[in-house]
Amino acid sequence: MWKHLVSQLAHVELKTDVVEESAAFFHDVLGMEESARDGDSIYMRTYAEFHHHSLKLTQAPRGDRPDVGHIAFRAHGPDELDQLVAIAEAKGLGEGWQDGDIGHGKAFRFRSPDGHPFEVFWDVEEWVAPEGMPGPVHTRPQKMPTRGAPVRRLDHVNITCSAVRPVREFICDDLGFLHAEMAVIDGSEEELISLTTSNNINHDVSITKHPDGLSGGISHTAFSYDTRDEIMHLADLCRDYDVPMEWGPSRHRGSELFFFYVREPGGHRIELCTGGYLVFAPDWKTVRYLASENQAVYWTGDLPESMYGD
Repeated sequence: MWKHLVSQLAHVELKTDVVEESAAFFHDVLGMEESARDGDSIYMRTYAEFHHHSLKLTQAPRGDRPDVGHIAFRAHGPDELDQLVAIAEAKGLGEGWQDGDIGHGKAFRFRSPDGHPFEVFWDVEEWVAPEGMPGPVHTRPQKMPTRGAPVRRLDHVNITCSAVRPVREFICDDLGFLHAEMAVIDGSEEELISLTTSNNINHDVSITKHPDGLSGGISHTAFSYDTRDEIMHLADLCRDYDVPMEWGPSRHRGSELFFFYVREPGGHRIELCTGGYLVFAPDWKTVRYLASENQAVYWTGDLPESMYGD
């Protein structure tokens, strides 16, 4: 059953050794706005998001592999924030309070059982569009950008781990997410991937077993579009401007998302997606696939080999 301790995936910090090139990709190709700079970090947001940012890009030392700085969630309320802190501390996973960051108040840092860097907060600063940017649609804070193929919002993050079940149980049983879907190895109950959600989209955190058994990693960060046509337009732009395209456009069987995977200049895998089923039932029964059913594939053949790594 849903506990609703978390309201949403709030933002993701990605470490990149070419932070300016990464920011240019998100700005020019995906139509995101730069909302602030601070030290070695650039903060970015999409046109339909009310938070100050959904993406934080931080400069990593040259030659470092792409890595995640932290994954942030907004609590469902101030009381729920206190509950989440108590849960993380009781599990011995807490790392303590941070004073906050640009765009949000104090945040509590903790780790998943596999080492993923998480934080949770409640107080946020809603982004206010500069003069000339507010548009006629009041359910989004600004006009749709005219550059690239603008993404609408942060959708989900896929984290990788040595074993899925302990992380999934922590996210669902302790943090209050719902277990929407999973794929298991044929003849066993070992989970290869689990989809979890804090709200009505079918997942905002998916958890994947790393093929080499590595802990605490990230597979991809996903942003959402309204339509498939926007993703096809993005595919044309990526082809014309030599953006590395990894898989798709195509459609997943699990989640039912129409998808397209690309690599940004720092090497991070970025998924662009639309569609997918919604979850409303508080007693939703977890959808179960076998590995042999290839949950990730609906229209096309096997995953590219590169999708099995970071």
